[in-house]
Amino acid sequence: MIRTLRFTYQTNFNRMKERFYYTILLVICSLATIGQEHISISGIVLESDTKKAIPSCNVIVRNGQTRLKTGTISQGDGTFLIHIKKSPGETVDLQISHINYQNKSIQLSADKDQQVKIYLKHKDYALSNVNVYSDHLPENRGNVFSFSPEQAKSSISIAGEPDVIRHLSGLPGVAQGIEGTLGLFVRGSNNGSNRVEFNGVPFYSYSHLVGLFSAFPSEVIKQSTFRPGGIPAQSGDLSSSILQITKKKAKADSLKGKISLSPYLVGAYLAFPLKKEKVSLQLSTRHSILPYILNGIADLNEDEDVEEEQMKAQVMDFTAILDWQVNQHNSIDLMLYASNDYFDFKDESNQNKLNWGSKVAKLAWECQLSPVLEWRTKSYFSHSYSARESIYFNEYRSDHHPESQLKLGTKLNEWCVNSELQYDFTDRLKMTTGLNYQNRAFHPASEKTLYEQNSHSKSSPDLKVGLLAAYANFRYHIPQKMELMAGYRHTIQSGDNSSKVSNFDLRFLADIYLHKKMGIELTFDKLTQYYHVLEGLPTGWSLNVLIPSSDLHPEEVTKQLYAGFFLKEQQKDINFQLTLGAYYRKMKNLLSYKNSINLFGLNDATWEDEVDVGKGYSYGVELSGSLQAKKLGATMAYTLSKSDRKFKEINQGKSYPFKFDRRHILNLQTKYTVAEKINKKNQKVKQFVNAVLAFSTGHKTTLPVSSYQGVLPPYWNQRANGWTLPIEADNNAYHRQEMTARNAYKMKDYFRIDLAYTFVKYRKKSKRELSISIFNVLNRKNPYLYFYDEERWQQLSIVPIMPSVRWSLSF
Repeated sequence: MIRTLRFTYQTNFNRMKERFYYTILLVICSLATIGQEHISISGIVLESDTKKAIPSCNVIVRNGQTRLKTGTISQGDGTFLIHIKKSPGETVDLQISHINYQNKSIQLSADKDQQVKIYLKHKDYALSNVNVYSDHLPENRGNVFSFSPEQAKSSISIAGEPDVIRHLSGLPGVAQGIEGTLGLFVRGSNNGSNRVEFNGVPFYSYSHLVGLFSAFPSEVIKQSTFRPGGIPAQSGDLSSSILQITKKKAKADSLKGKISLSPYLVGAYLAFPLKKEKVSLQLSTRHSILPYILNGIADLNEDEDVEEEQMKAQVMDFTAILDWQVNQHNSIDLMLYASNDYFDFKDESNQNKLNWGSKVAKLAWECQLSPVLEWRTKSYFSHSYSARESIYFNEYRSDHHPESQLKLGTKLNEWCVNSELQYDFTDRLKMTTGLNYQNRAFHPASEKTLYEQNSHSKSSPDLKVGLLAAYANFRYHIPQKMELMAGYRHTIQSGDNSSKVSNFDLRFLADIYLHKKMGIELTFDKLTQYYHVLEGLPTGWSLNVLIPSSDLHPEEVTKQLYAGFFLKEQQKDINFQLTLGAYYRKMKNLLSYKNSINLFGLNDATWEDEVDVGKGYSYGVELSGSLQAKKLGATMAYTLSKSDRKFKEINQGKSYPFKFDRRHILNLQTKYTVAEKINKKNQKVKQFVNAVLAFSTGHKTTLPVSSYQGVLPPYWNQRANGWTLPIEADNNAYHRQEMTARNAYKMKDYFRIDLAYTFVKYRKKSKRELSISIFNVLNRKNPYLYFYDEERWQQLSIVPIMPSVRWSLSF
């Protein structure tokens, strides 16, 4: 044990001195033994799943007769170095062992120097009696929140699916948009300012069913890391936060699968080896059956006296991931992904069509050039799209002739290549540097037609942009003492309708332990995003228009400071974490529609005439805590914040509250293991209950406060000659409304409780799980919109009480 600690925690000076002595000894031995040459065997030992270094491994070299040649122990960074006598034509066995990992042996040639990269698998122990702990405790700091799909189950979703994106709504600094959806506004920023990466690829469309749940299946996800600050320089082209979802690497030695069924989704997952110990393939697909259920209900309720309502819908995603361990030094990762949501609803007055989704292809290669140098390169192509089409029919014509038509949509084709090197100066100091090139083609489109007036306007330019970025990131880490991170990223943008732009980002993070259980965290981020998102409804779905930054609409820039305190405590069977911090964020070059009516359509010919460029501010205090005991797990997050906006052509140029400036946000989540036992069939059975409480101050809105008669536009009487206008235009001409200042009215506070109960049964080779959940169990009518109709004020609520049942079988 003493020897292990000596090798694990020795100082850099001692390590350098030891390697110097090895070098001197090798020279002396070479001079002393004329005619005898030696070779060196160096390498690094890593975990097969996480690729983390494994210290204190026994490394032994033996010949064919098992006679010991020499041996050593891997250091704190997993590296080792052995010198043996050169034996032409002979092979030796390199044997690696560790108490917590499976032993491994490989054959090497004794002719020349060797560099190896060795992966060890965890040992599985069968214990008769163990203490059971809740798996609810995440790894949290003020700006780093890591959680698994199992931990994300604590955030009960409408669809009953484990959802890593929905889990963000329960973290500090995150405000929700429309209830129950994935519109997330981090520290006062827009939803489109967040960056979501899945397996290293950014996704601009990542939700299903109008933002009710994410488009990433939990079965292929290993871990998710959310950073609202302290973001490494490897990640660019964002101005708010980043969520990095890492994929699970399937074992290339066995077949595994899962099927799941709920009223919202039917899913299937399969992982199997194509070549044992070398190549594995994961396949996942999910389809929604809800549209078919709704169609069936509509058919049963069909009224022959009323014109038939028609609805068509499709919700699906497909994921394929191939992992190829070429050899000890090289691995390849291939991913194909597709998602699509399509809705078409038609009645006697109008027809609405919605369509959005993504298609992605990615190829990545990792190469261990030496025990301390790794080269990673990847290339991907991404196609994102969203479109909306609305057709309004003339109610006074018997032929059901269209009166007007509106089309609004966007497409983005992105191709990217990234190459980076990671060099480990020591087991504490690491450097990552790389180049990134992105080629983008934006296609924002709008089209408006008034059939009776024979009027047609169209805007569909193709905008091509290139981004070249170079970055370097340094990380210095001493366990339980400090972690320092500093990064620099420089980006050059060139493209259509814009001059060449050269800009830089700075990133800094410092975690300094005042004690082994507590410390302080400081971060500074200067972030730049080279595209804008003209957001539709704030649901997290993709009815948004993507446009590149340009001379007219410069790139978004955010500067942020954070200072906080963190505490980690363990008392017997209880683990506790607490973070408390404050931030200040300044944003510029934000884009917003001048009028809220443009969330649904366009008044002018092009989107350029509808938007304004402005700035924003946000500051606040964030508190989060988590508790883990044998049966109970709980998390808490509270945010006190203020966020403002200021645009020249909005609210008369005066500062006004951000729509989702929710002063107070409180989220509580608990998981309690009700029972865990072995039944009469010698099967393990587990039952647990989840509960969620969500409270926040009501969001802001703009309301009419009075009405007056409008002045008729010129030539309004031309309608007598056969010209007709939509009824909305007629109403606006005669009846005008005076509005409050922008977002001057605070709506009723938001409150919701969710419950779920889960049964799990473990068999010898399978696991069955049944989960019964209720979203908004109190059926509280939380308001999203107030409107005046039928001579009284009315409230629009989006999500009532929504029960769900989900069954799954894993094998």
